[in-house]
Amino acid sequence: MTPVYSPTVTPTPTNIIEVHFDLCGGLNLISLPVKNSALKTSSALLADICDGDADSIWSYDCTRRTFTSWNFLDPGAGWPTWVGMPFWVNITERDGCSWYVYGEIDTTISYTLCSGLNMVSLPIYSTSITTASELMYSIPNCTGVFRWKKEVSCYNPTGFDAYFPLSDPEEDFSLHPGYAYWVNVTAAGTWIPPNP
Repeated sequence: MTPVYSPTVTPTPTNIIEVHFDLCGGLNLISLPVKNSALKTSSALLADICDGDADSIWSYDCTRRTFTSWNFLDPGAGWPTWVGMPFWVNITERDGCSWYVYGEIDTTISYTLCSGLNMVSLPIYSTSITTASELMYSIPNCTGVFRWKKEVSCYNPTGFDAYFPLSDPEEDFSLHPGYAYWVNVTAAGTWIPPNP
């Protein structure tokens, strides 16, 4: 299975769009790409992904350098989610699944970055960024971009593709709106994704 990004605009007065992710069995690195009032907590988000074929999600807090996790056995509503939030999700269905998420585009996404590794997502409106090099040069003080290999194909081994300032041009790889990426920065700051 090859993951697919296929947004389609649904003709409604509020401009609701659909974003479609084909997710692999096991770990996937994606984001909450749209504003949806029903998906404001980690428990609601987890329950929505692939109609119950996801059992755990993790977000990363760069200031504490820790992950916050939520799984289907945890009590309560969980932690708050936000549009553009990058996260890991574990899919229990061995053959993967499809997640259709609906909502409005929010063009006010920004990321607070810490010195070192950070998780960011490529917002669906940032169409001017299509490669790792473009993302690297868009983020202040960025020295590396890492893509989860299973984003490209579920048959790929687990691991990351990496792009650095010294990488050869042929090592530059494509990025997909709605997916999440690890980036390394040398100084704390803020990244405001471009529109488009």
